[in-house]
Amino acid sequence: MTKTFKLGGIFLITVVNLQIVRMIFYFIPLSDNLTGWLFSLIFQGLAMGLIPFLLYKAWVGNGKDYLKDFKLSQKINPLSCLLAVGIGFLVFYINIGASTVWYILLRSLGFTYPSNVGTIYSSPEVLIFELLATAVLPAIFEELIDRGLLLAVLENEKNDKKVVLIIGIMFGFLHQNIAQFGPAVFGGIVMAYMAVKCRNIVPGMIVHFMNNAILTILNYSTQVNNGLGRLYEAFQRFYSSNFLLTFATWAAAIWLIIVALRAFDVMNRKYRQKSDPLYEAEKPPRPVYTGEHATPPFRENTAGRAAFQDDYFFKIYGAPRGAKPAEATSPSPFKDTYTAAKKAAAVKWWEYGLLYCSILSAAVVTLFTFIWGLLR
Repeated sequence: MTKTFKLGGIFLITVVNLQIVRMIFYFIPLSDNLTGWLFSLIFQGLAMGLIPFLLYKAWVGNGKDYLKDFKLSQKINPLSCLLAVGIGFLVFYINIGASTVWYILLRSLGFTYPSNVGTIYSSPEVLIFELLATAVLPAIFEELIDRGLLLAVLENEKNDKKVVLIIGIMFGFLHQNIAQFGPAVFGGIVMAYMAVKCRNIVPGMIVHFMNNAILTILNYSTQVNNGLGRLYEAFQRFYSSNFLLTFATWAAAIWLIIVALRAFDVMNRKYRQKSDPLYEAEKPPRPVYTGEHATPPFRENTAGRAAFQDDYFFKIYGAPRGAKPAEATSPSPFKDTYTAAKKAAAVKWWEYGLLYCSILSAAVVTLFTFIWGLLR
């Protein structure tokens, strides 16, 4: 079994574990507070934390490899974390709009939302436990699996846009609840973009925590009717009666988040290049003219650039740089060896088989929740 296949297996086991734990807790008669806390502790810490880690050590590599594959070891620009806080506020605000639009869409299709008591904030201690269960644990363990592990599975996929889209949509499916699918996809795409651009999931953890923590604090404030709660209720009344104006602010927030994400990409580019020297070497470089001949640019002490020039030379001449003129012919044994090596390194379709099973499994459950809501 290849590494990609094994990582896909770990992801599939995690998805199935989520479904099993959800079914178990559905039939356990506990209070809403206790059920939510136990579910988060068991699923987040065990099913998304300990079990994947043990499977990784047994099938793939050691602890150091785990940090690298799950995107925890890559150095990033320190300002990325500060920018992630701002992006977290924007994601929360935009998700208010996304949730509203998604709610209207589902209701128009005849979907009935489930009724539940929700968290009862009988004391400040409940707020602390709720923040731990809904903000801290998901920010850590969901990012490890939904971004870190998925990026490891898709490591050989060079199309960043495709990777971001797959991970974003999969994040929606992993909630396995049609009511959460739309807003989750938006947040998933933002956090996937950040993880892809800096090769580290810590900024995404910050965004994830900010989004969930703000919602939890506002729910608490609304229940206890403090100043923040009254302000939030006033905002809800405002946007429900001035939807077009509020929609314009959501559009402005989307523009701001696009600008912020571009800045995030730029500030982390050099950090990514240090670990992936060929990151920006996608186009052939401009030739440097010396006398009558043009050669690809080459900086003596830049290993990544040198590696790219070797690759570039192969594609043009079918022989390694420095080869004799007679060797740069077609068919070339050098070029044949190079082509064979590239084909051998390419991921076969079946290596993604268990990932496809994971996507299908989560999508089927999400579809079932939609059908169940229509029949309710």
